[in-house]
Amino acid sequence: MLPGKQASTLDTLYVTNCESIIDWGFAAKVPFQLAGRFPRFLQLQELVMPPSPTLEEDRKAYVASLASQSSQVASWMSLIYSSDDVDFRHCFLESIISKSIHRSLAVLGWKLPYRKLISVKSRTAVDEERKDNGIVDGFDW
Repeated sequence: MLPGKQASTLDTLYVTNCESIIDWGFAAKVPFQLAGRFPRFLQLQELVMPPSPTLEEDRKAYVASLASQSSQVASWMSLIYSSDDVDFRHCFLESIISKSIHRSLAVLGWKLPYRKLISVKSRTAVDEERKDNGIVDGFDW
């Protein structure tokens, strides 16, 4: 520290000009998708309950505020937040680093109970469709 008067002058100068304090105490490396997740107040409180109408409206307002930003990150986040399965995506990625979320999703059969499952064609059906369209082993015949 600087002796006497200089230290107090510097402290006063820095304190009066301080706009914010950044606390890196809880900083951690996470998958990129988790870095762009909804803020905590917009996340589901219970995995078994669908988002309330109020939560849905708050989320829409948040996504709309992102649209006013001109950054690439804001447009990427807006795209992620606008998907139908945003809650499952969040929970799935969170389960990578959270044992309790992992356990909860496992108990729920790796689906959120209020969401309809999107049917996915079987590999055989996809292969048959490709053959019907003249595509075999990735080549157009």
